[in-house]
Amino acid sequence: MTVSFPLTTPARVRHAGRDVAPTDLKERMPVRLTFTPDRRAVSGVLTADPLPVEVNDDD
Repeated sequence: MTVSFPLTTPARVRHAGRDVAPTDLKERMPVRLTFTPDRRAVSGVLTADPLPVEVNDDD
């Protein structure tokens, strides 16, 4: 599933304990989103390593 949300400027994106650019996000990468107080934009993204291809999350 692909979902789009606007990012605040600057949105904080973290992976493996370090800041990364939003363009560093990869397909099948689990994320935890932090929203602005009005819930209209994403202010932070915490990522994990991409899921292996054999994981079927379409069910």
